[in-house]
Amino acid sequence: SGLGQPLAIKLYRLRLEEVRVLGDDISRRSAKLEQELSVRKRVETALRASEARFRSLVALSSDWYWEQDAELRFLQPADTAVNRSGIRTDEFVGHRRWELSGIEIIGQTWDAHRALLAARQSFRDLMLKSTGDDRTIYYINVSGEPIFDAEGGFTGYRGVASDVTQRVNVGQQARAADERLRLAIEHLDESISITDAEDRIVIGNRNFRELNRNTRPVESGHTYAAHLRAGLAAGNYPDAVGREEAWLTERLARRRAGGTLEVRRQDGRWLQVTDQHLPDGSTITFSLDITERKTAEDRLRAALENLGELITVTDTEERIVLANRRFLEFNYQVAEFVTLGRHYSEHLRAGIALGLFPDAAGREEAWIEERMSLRRRGVGPIERRRQDGRWLLVGDQVLPDGGVITFGLEITERKHAEEALRNINTELERRVAERTAQLEASNRELESFSYAVSHDLRAPLRAVTGFANILLQEEGGKISAEGRRYLGIIDSNARRMAKLIDALLALGRYSRVELNRTEVDMERLAREACDELAPSWPAAQIVLGPLPPALGNATLLKQIFLNLVGNALKYSANAATPRVEIRAQENRYIVSDNGAGFDMAFVGKLFQPFERLHTEHEFEGTGIGLAIVKLIIERHGGNVAAQGTPGAGATFMFSLGSVV
Repeated sequence: SGLGQPLAIKLYRLRLEEVRVLGDDISRRSAKLEQELSVRKRVETALRASEARFRSLVALSSDWYWEQDAELRFLQPADTAVNRSGIRTDEFVGHRRWELSGIEIIGQTWDAHRALLAARQSFRDLMLKSTGDDRTIYYINVSGEPIFDAEGGFTGYRGVASDVTQRVNVGQQARAADERLRLAIEHLDESISITDAEDRIVIGNRNFRELNRNTRPVESGHTYAAHLRAGLAAGNYPDAVGREEAWLTERLARRRAGGTLEVRRQDGRWLQVTDQHLPDGSTITFSLDITERKTAEDRLRAALENLGELITVTDTEERIVLANRRFLEFNYQVAEFVTLGRHYSEHLRAGIALGLFPDAAGREEAWIEERMSLRRRGVGPIERRRQDGRWLLVGDQVLPDGGVITFGLEITERKHAEEALRNINTELERRVAERTAQLEASNRELESFSYAVSHDLRAPLRAVTGFANILLQEEGGKISAEGRRYLGIIDSNARRMAKLIDALLALGRYSRVELNRTEVDMERLAREACDELAPSWPAAQIVLGPLPPALGNATLLKQIFLNLVGNALKYSANAATPRVEIRAQENRYIVSDNGAGFDMAFVGKLFQPFERLHTEHEFEGTGIGLAIVKLIIERHGGNVAAQGTPGAGATFMFSLGSVV
């Protein structure tokens, strides 16, 4: 109809509009969907790249990712080549953790772990021990969390595992080293304690515990101050009695400063205690028992205290640490400057001010510096004079620890004795000079007397002998046989008297001859003497051995051999085979024979002038020869001795004061 057509057109147009709107909406939605799809693709690409990076990092690290299903069985990992800590993929996929071969749980039980999983709880740092096919031990640290789906249903576990073998081994080695160190500290002879940064006891070894067994705060966790306070209450530190808090404050201050101190215990023992700070703020304290050393020091101190010498000991800073009674008495005028802790130079300076050291007058400071320098170099002993006339012999010795011990010996009496001796020596020299002059005069008089005696006695003897011979020749026919015998006796005795006079003069002459010592060939002298004597004794055998040289007067020494060898030849003349031997033994010259010998009871008479052990009828002689031998030997500083047996010979031995 006419009305229907416009309406239909309107409806058509309206439908077209709806279709257009719908098309636009579809277009917009389509564009948006394309955009969302593009974004999703980019996200998925990024996720795949991220997962690839994650899997690459996991492969490079010692950690790996694992998953389990709802029955707690391991799922196949994305990386089928996983083979970690001695466990291969084909060994754990499809198995529960406690079903794996060679796996042990550490620090708890499997039942406890299964109970935690049954409760669907997360866990961290589960420690497992794995033994590989090659018997290598691995340690694995595992952490995991439960997985739930969108409806909250349990679907399994997932987590990470780490190979901590190296860390565990290092830890075990560290613990083993700690244990060895602990055992070493535990059995040391010293008392050892270690405190942490808050000064709480961490370690106290056996000796530390035994030393403080009467107190409880030696156990770990107590502060060192509490340990000291408990020791004070137990009376362990007698030096602290009456001043406990002050002592404790001082001890803790020393501990904070570090260093060494000596502590006396209530049982009489002495400890050398050292506090040493460690880099981590902790402190190690070790105590060494020095009781024996302190006892020795006390004995030494007591010995030094009672010595007659002056003794003072200073430390490396020249401060007095010991001054014995004698030192204090000798320096009583400056007593306040020789007490413990005072510098050694203080008492020197005070002494100079009082005039105790006269050598320092006018150069006091230079003198002090010289004296201190001598102490540091350990010079001495040196004689020093005090102003009161007393003398000291002073010496310094540097000790191994750098200290110095100074000792002084009063030598005043010795110096007085030396002075007196010098005076005596002067007086003796004067007297010796006088006596020498008198002796020289006496010798001149004796020499004059000897010549006078020789002249005055020889003349009458010559007259007696001459007249006896004249009487015998001219009146012999008128004289009876007995009278002629008497005249023979007179002549014989006169001749003997002449020989005695010659011997007496010879003895005097040998006593006055100057020695003029030179090196003498004793073997040559003995040979010359033998050559002179041998022709008179052709039947005798003379044996001469090697003789060492000597220092002396050759003429006098040759006379020794002439007299001794001559005696030996004379007294062995009656032997079947006379034999004389000359030899040396240990710087002694020996002349022996196989002759008449003598009785040792009369050996003292052998060397006396005119003493004879045999009669004139047995053996001729004056009895002066051995006296001359003794005189010459003694003038050379030697000595002579003799041994003999009647009928078995004699031996004479002599030595000289100077043998080359």
